[in-house]
Amino acid sequence: MKAIINLTFLFLVCGCATNPSVEKNISTSDYCKQMYGKRFDFRLSSEEFHWKRGGDFGLHGLERAYEPLKNNCRRDGGTLTPTSKKYISGWHLPTILNCVSENTLYWSVNLNFSNPVNEHIDWNQTNWFSITLNPVLSMPNANSQK
Repeated sequence: MKAIINLTFLFLVCGCATNPSVEKNISTSDYCKQMYGKRFDFRLSSEEFHWKRGGDFGLHGLERAYEPLKNNCRRDGGTLTPTSKKYISGWHLPTILNCVSENTLYWSVNLNFSNPVNEHIDWNQTNWFSITLNPVLSMPNANSQK
C-alpha cells in the first residue's frame, strides 16, 4: 500500500510540470529548434520564486528558460541582453535576446511569442498566464556592429 501511495505522489508531482525542460549545455541553434512551439504556463497567484515578475526578462520562469542562451552568450564573450519589449497580455516581455559585447553583436534570438492567454479561475483565486515560444536564431554578418 505504501508503494502505491508513493507512486501516486510521484505521478502527481511529475504530472503537474507543464513547462518544457531545457538542456543546460545545448547550442543556441538546437535550443531554438527544441523550444520552437513549446508552451509555458505560469501560475501567477503562487508565491514561488519562478512565477514572480522577473525584471528584464518579464517572468522568472522565462528567465530560467533562457539559461542555455545566457551560458552560450557568456562563452561567446558577450552578455545576453533582452530588447524590444512588448506588452503582451499584461506582461512586458522582451521580443529579442541579443548576445552583445561592447560594439559587437554575436547573435540574436527573436522569441516570436504566440497564443498568450490569461485565465482566472474563481473557485481558488488562481490566475494563469500561458504563452508559446517560437525562437528563431539570427546571425549577423561577420563585420556587423551593434
